[in-house]
Amino acid sequence: MKTKVLDYINKYNMLHEKDTVVVGVSGGADSVCLLFLLCEIIKDSYKEICLEVVHINHMLRAEASSEAEYVSLLCRELGERFGITIGFHLKEIDVDRLAKEHHLSIEEAGRIARYGAFYEILQDKKGVIAVAHHKDDRAETMLLNLFRGTGLKGAAGISPVNDRIIRPLLGVTRSQIEEFLKKEGLGYCSDHTNYEDKYTRNRIRNHILAYARESISLSVVDNMEKAAIQFEKAEDYIEGETLKAELRCITQKEPGRLVINAKALSNEHSYIIDRVIYEGIAQICERKKDITSDHVANVRSLLDKDGSKEISLPYGAIAQKEYDRLIFRLRDGNTQKPIDLEDRISMRVLEAFELSQIPKSTYTKWFDYDKISSAADLRFRQEGDYLTINSAMHTKSLKEYFINEKVPKDKRDSIPLLADGSHIMWVVGMRISEFYKVDKDTQRVLEVEYDPRMS
Repeated sequence: MKTKVLDYINKYNMLHEKDTVVVGVSGGADSVCLLFLLCEIIKDSYKEICLEVVHINHMLRAEASSEAEYVSLLCRELGERFGITIGFHLKEIDVDRLAKEHHLSIEEAGRIARYGAFYEILQDKKGVIAVAHHKDDRAETMLLNLFRGTGLKGAAGISPVNDRIIRPLLGVTRSQIEEFLKKEGLGYCSDHTNYEDKYTRNRIRNHILAYARESISLSVVDNMEKAAIQFEKAEDYIEGETLKAELRCITQKEPGRLVINAKALSNEHSYIIDRVIYEGIAQICERKKDITSDHVANVRSLLDKDGSKEISLPYGAIAQKEYDRLIFRLRDGNTQKPIDLEDRISMRVLEAFELSQIPKSTYTKWFDYDKISSAADLRFRQEGDYLTINSAMHTKSLKEYFINEKVPKDKRDSIPLLADGSHIMWVVGMRISEFYKVDKDTQRVLEVEYDPRMS
């Protein structure tokens, strides 16, 4: 196991002498294995590395305090066993509160809390953050991304190295980790929530992957890793080809404005055309969040149109066709950086309320909090969006709704939406979904206020 992990570390150039290595250790099997192997590897091969362990108490489970004590004790024991110094940092973060305050799912809030703590310890030191993702985690992520609709990068799942984050165990399976811990006589903490179907990732792990192992192949996780490596290679190649195409096609590039030779772009391969357009939108919007395949398709349709045409894009940007030029720019009068939608809303959960208090304001709405299945996310439209249109719980695609309401095509991409996955809770400024309306059976209310002055 040690040799296999060390080879993986060397293959991806993860560690260097005099690095500070921040290790996320929950106390579970994966992170205990990671810490033990890093101690062995540092003792034998990287004697000048500084090891800092971070344990996060998410304050969600009664046993969290005992897990923190276990990780602290483990650091002392392994430090003595291998003759190295291991720093221990305990961070207590109320993840449930964080999720509610920032309208996030518990999973996403926990991830933000963890990585925020890791970077806080690493700061500007030379080094990396080591986390304990393994082959099974990668397979779960691949499936999750594919179910949501993704490109090659998402299809590859988790990367071995991502900026300053390294994943030394990504080349081994969960069963190999458990077998190693048993052989070494190492204990670990078990999190019962990993076996609950409350979270999407758990359902993929406990049902879909389990079924695939039983009914398709025992090697399904290993086979998916082989596919992920091919996806990574393809993505790397296509990224290079996209950069070459940009050099051939882009005629002007400056803050807030990008000009492309439309004729030259049309001569590129179909896939590269989409990638150049996607990167063009991302540059103007200064982010990739909320940029979908629909936006790319809409911009691409401009290439076949004569004269001057334009469409709206997220964050106050537009794409414009002027004869042989495809122009990405901020809308006239919008000289500021695009504003994150999250800056425009405030949310709070009400546990005491009266139905008579339901707000009448166009930009303040109440929703049944307990009907929200994932998280209330403010964004622009995406493929597959729908809303519930009447008390009989009939649904309608967002596209159909916009057509029925005679919303101009060039405005549809700029209308903010409060979404629970693909289910639209609120078409801001227009209507809310019947499914989330507050009634006599509502126990808790999510109050959302949108500031239209920032639009």
